[in-house]
Amino acid sequence: MRSRQLSRRAFLSTSAAATALGGAALLSGCGATAGGGSRVGLTTFAANVGIDPRTGREIRGLNDFLSDAGLDGVVAVDVPGRDANSTNSKVQTMLLGGSVDIIQMSTVYPFFRQGLLADLTPYYERDSWADNYIEAIFAPPLERIMYPPWDPAPSTYISSPGILNTLSLAYDAQLFEDFGVEPPGTIPDIDDVVAKLPRLTGTNPRTGEQCYGMYYDPRAASHIMLYYFGRGIDLGTVDPDDPARLAFDTDQVRSGIEQMIATAEFAPPGFEIGQGAENWGTENNTVAINMSVAPAAMQTAQDNGLVDRFVVTEGVRNTEGHTFYVTATEFAIASAARDTDLAWEAVKLLSGAEGQRFLYEEYQELPTWRDADWVDTDLTPYAPAFIAAAEAGRNAFFPEFMFRTFRPWMASIISRALGGASYDLAAELADQQRKAEQWVLDQA
Repeated sequence: MRSRQLSRRAFLSTSAAATALGGAALLSGCGATAGGGSRVGLTTFAANVGIDPRTGREIRGLNDFLSDAGLDGVVAVDVPGRDANSTNSKVQTMLLGGSVDIIQMSTVYPFFRQGLLADLTPYYERDSWADNYIEAIFAPPLERIMYPPWDPAPSTYISSPGILNTLSLAYDAQLFEDFGVEPPGTIPDIDDVVAKLPRLTGTNPRTGEQCYGMYYDPRAASHIMLYYFGRGIDLGTVDPDDPARLAFDTDQVRSGIEQMIATAEFAPPGFEIGQGAENWGTENNTVAINMSVAPAAMQTAQDNGLVDRFVVTEGVRNTEGHTFYVTATEFAIASAARDTDLAWEAVKLLSGAEGQRFLYEEYQELPTWRDADWVDTDLTPYAPAFIAAAEAGRNAFFPEFMFRTFRPWMASIISRALGGASYDLAAELADQQRKAEQWVLDQA
């Protein structure tokens, strides 16, 4: 492994800018990135030794990591989740043209469905590869790593997990103290959280500032609130022979939306458009509970030395004790790779213990690797809570219709309700159900 080298075509890039920068792995979501890959709309990671612009700390680039492994000359690029729609066609073209061996993206199953990615099941079985990761990563229903997506019994491994993606609920312990309210427990009860919102909304007796019980962005997180308020949500399944099995017009969904509308008064003005929590993680914060945070959302609190004040819980659980979201970035191999065995060895390096430890130490990305004994609570004090939330994860079935159509509609109805505009929840929900059933038919 260490004596062989991958060619530049082994990693996803055709741009001169990316080639000039060098690099190592195809990862998404890390903070230390540099622009590059303009021809294909991708970005390169910081290459070689540099300075972290956030901390001023010297960091080793991913190019150095692969060079140490005897894989110099490989270009490091990224397909950010936020840019996936604009880059998918370009990635598809590269896979069809045989100009890429390994891709890393947030979701790769559409390419596997087209026959453009290799079946990694034989490698998983030979190397007992799944045993190395947080078990919840592979628990269906899931969109990533295994195929078919959202299947109750997926049978095919199509990628190897990269860095951890998960969410939890966090709170400002100082505001709870100011208002004389008992803070949530390590594993918060959603009914208890909701009951406390009015007591945390009003003039802060210590500071005189107006404070608010909660914050979330309905445009990005209303599906999470639907899961919380429903203590888990069951939307059925996608069945072209019976489209009504995908069920959005249910009492459970309606109740969840009604609770979102009812609790909106305890959120700051502008929350419906993503405003109102700009001071989260600072001394001037006025939001008691941040209902859904990713690890990156806690960086400000850590930078400001307020880790004791801003607390991350181990996730809001459903009736079976599971959080709803745990997944990972994905490394996949092109079906037309020139040397699939060698590409698998590179994927094992990048997504395995060495690669994940490197990304943790240099970029503080949390690992999906099960025995990640290198995680340092001094470096990442919130890591244990997020990892505990991830380990309890069982993904909810949220089809693409949720994100393309239903979530924007939920954000809209919350905004209209806040503005005093009229709405007919029953009629609109029935209309959403009709759209969902048509979406199912369109997938056939």
